[in-house]
Parts: sequence; structure tokens; C-alpha cells
Amino acid sequence: MKFVLLFLFLLIFVSAKSQSVHDTFSIKITNSSATVLPREFVCRIDKKDNQLNIFYSAIDGFDKAFFKDNKVRGLLNTYVSFDTNNLNPYLEHQHLLDSLRKRYSHYKKDSLSLKASDNIYIVDLVEKIISTPKEELENIEASKKVSVLDGSNYSFIMETPKATKYVSVYPILDPVLHPLLYELFDEINAIYKRNNQKDFLDKTNSVSY
Repeated sequence: MKFVLLFLFLLIFVSAKSQSVHDTFSIKITNSSATVLPREFVCRIDKKDNQLNIFYSAIDGFDKAFFKDNKVRGLLNTYVSFDTNNLNPYLEHQHLLDSLRKRYSHYKKDSLSLKASDNIYIVDLVEKIISTPKEELENIEASKKVSVLDGSNYSFIMETPKATKYVSVYPILDPVLHPLLYELFDEINAIYKRNNQKDFLDKTNSVSY
């Protein structure tokens, strides 16, 4: 009898440990470049009960009419310095340029439909990110000290039935400074390769990965 009770206790314990905290969550990851030619990778992970859907999108073509657009010419001819003490003017300039880049870009897309119970690692990873404070994930002060030639923007939008959290990382996603976010970015590409025997990102559409 004691053995049966112990077995039931362990069964309940393991089941509880493997169950996601949120029955439903969504996280959208965007990685875009700050260079003239557009580079962008977007991934959205949706979980509902035991259903896990991952959507991938990346720029793989570009209309050269972009360079004939008068708004684009004006932005390209305007220099905005990268000032770590006041990033807003630089980021606003890049945002306007990015929106025009997207208008002239062509995308490739794919998706995965999986069982959450078969992919506990990525589910638990997203849960950790959702529960981690925004300030800890962004690590802004340490990120400001990083010097790179061509930085890129990373944004993470996390949604649960009770809350929405937005996290932004610039100029680089670093495994030491942003371990959980970096691990998630690495895993969404690894899980695609495991299921398709090929990489979604390659040298033509990757940003900085």
C-alpha cells in the first residue's frame, strides 16, 4: 500500500513539474538590421494547451525601387549619431527607415505545428523569460558598453491572458549579457532544423545570428 501511495505521489509530482505555468502564451521575436539593405527575421511562438505553433518569416528579396523613393533618399542623406546617452533620435530615424525597407522587401515564410509536451525545453524557456523582470532581460547599462560595427535591434513581445511585456535589446544579443533571450533565439532556429533537416536562417537572410 505504501508503495502504491509513493508511486502516485511521484506521478503527480512529475506531472506538475512538467506542466506549463500558462496554458496560453504568445511571444513574438523580431531581429532587424540597421544597415541600408534590409535584413529582418521574425518568429512568433503561440501555445494553447498542448498545441505549440511556431511561425517563421525572413526577408529574402528586395525591390531596388527603394533607392528611388524620395523619403528614403532624404533619410539616407541625413546623419543621426549613435549617442548612448540619448538613443531616441537614432532609433526613431532607424524606425522610419525600417518601415520603408519593409515596403520594398519580399519575404519567405514557414511554420511548425508541434505538441508542447514533446517540446518542454522551449516551453519552459519561454516561461522563464515571461517571469524574469524586463530590466534583467534587457541589461541596458551593460549593453551600452558593447561596441559593434553594425548593430541590430531585437524585440521580444510576450503575451499571456493576464499581461503583456515588451523587451528590447540593442546593439547585439549577447549570450553573457542576455542569456535567456540568446538561448531562445538559438533554440527557435535549432528546433526548425530538427524538424526540417535544414536551416531557416542562412547567409542571405540572417541578421547577426
